[in-house]
Amino acid sequence: MVYNTPRALEGMKVIDSATFIAGPIGAKILGDMGADVIKVENRAVGGDASRTAGSPFIEGVASFVQTLNAGKKCICINTKDPRGLELYYNLLRETDVYIDNRPVGSSEALGLGYDKLKEINPGLIVIRVTGFGMTDSKYRDWAAFDPLFQGLTGFMAVNGEPNTPPLKAGVAVADCSGGVWVASAAMAAYIHKLKTGKGQLIDFSLACAYLALMENNVTTYSFSGVAPGKIGNKHPNVGPFNTYECSDGWVYVACGVDAQAFGLAKVIGHPELIDDERYKTPNLRVQNQDWYEVFINEWISQQTVEAAIEQLVAGGCTAGPIYTQEDVFKDDYFWGRNMLVKVDHPTIGEITIPGSPLSFCSETPAIVDKACGLLGAENEEIFKGRLGLSDEDFETYMAEGVI
Repeated sequence: MVYNTPRALEGMKVIDSATFIAGPIGAKILGDMGADVIKVENRAVGGDASRTAGSPFIEGVASFVQTLNAGKKCICINTKDPRGLELYYNLLRETDVYIDNRPVGSSEALGLGYDKLKEINPGLIVIRVTGFGMTDSKYRDWAAFDPLFQGLTGFMAVNGEPNTPPLKAGVAVADCSGGVWVASAAMAAYIHKLKTGKGQLIDFSLACAYLALMENNVTTYSFSGVAPGKIGNKHPNVGPFNTYECSDGWVYVACGVDAQAFGLAKVIGHPELIDDERYKTPNLRVQNQDWYEVFINEWISQQTVEAAIEQLVAGGCTAGPIYTQEDVFKDDYFWGRNMLVKVDHPTIGEITIPGSPLSFCSETPAIVDKACGLLGAENEEIFKGRLGLSDEDFETYMAEGVI
């Protein structure tokens, strides 16, 4: 599909050298919004880890790499070869945003620390994505994956049913949300650069990003001195909030205000709950949820998912189905909102990848229309077309593993 719509970040040049999730997602968001994003990989190790780690594969092409890197131009540079490092410097001289997630000290050892990059390009925005940031702390040098942040920030202490072991989320919440923070930081710094001409270093900690997601848990503890605990699918402050089993599946019902809770009472055939002291306020409904859920379960267990949702929504409640990914793919809502997008891959044909929730901006929508290509797919375009490498040098560098 060809789009002629202007995109908000056209003109922004980004280099993504990060691996796995937060940095690549941040760069992808920028690309979806129009930035020119180059993915730099190391051919000697098979490229980005998402090309080989834990994915379903079709003819050797990993699903994970499409999640993180769709839309980017893919090149290879061996930064341990002086010729490769010089090519990298030449590329960075023309770059606005550089995203890097190497451990603290590693980039500096390669000649890619901020002081060196600032010397090369004073306008460069360098985003260092690490587990715990670059400031001196007891965690700074720890290796980290998403579940570590979930444990450290208190998430696992509130996730799951009461009296069960710590439970991680089913997706990499810190990494995925971290990508949104990375993109936000890049855009803010880019606006500053357009005003002042100055780049900057953004020292980004994924642990801190996860703590920022802990919502009311932080202020609940600061106000009460009591650490929130596990409550399963319920809500600590309002109710009814829970999953309920219908005759053919599950639904989630969320009543965040009195009007919704009172509407629910009418729908399930128990309007007398409205005048019961135990049901009158959000706090009382939280305290007495086990009591009135008997009535909810009696009614909802006799309903199909579709019938229950139809009646609950008509009664002013918030309710929805509990989907699997198979169900998501069958729901035309997500296709209609461009959240499931078909794109062409150069070797395996048409694939479906995640879209962007920003695709319905009236002036500058985000656009997802290109798969992530093969390792080094745009080497010739970038090294010869953009950096002016000769045919002879290009062939030599390819043969000797420089690019």
